[in-house]
Amino acid sequence: MSLTLYAEKLLGYHLLAEGVVQEVLIRSWQHAAFASLESTRLLVSLRCEHREEFAHAYLYDRSDQETAQILGAPSALPGPGSALRG
Repeated sequence: MSLTLYAEKLLGYHLLAEGVVQEVLIRSWQHAAFASLESTRLLVSLRCEHREEFAHAYLYDRSDQETAQILGAPSALPGPGSALRG
């Protein structure tokens, strides 16, 4: 069932349902765009070596040990409770 049909069942009026669904989709897109821009801003603010650690751990889904081995570091990521590992 499409979102518009579902909203129409709930609201009982097709044009109102279309408007509600359109507003929800626009707000969702705006939120996603803002989150993406904010994430980019935060990543750019990291030092180069921290961005590299972040990429290995989160974007490439590597373990701490794999990341450390690839980067040639004894401990590539901060310990538990750090800002990066949260």
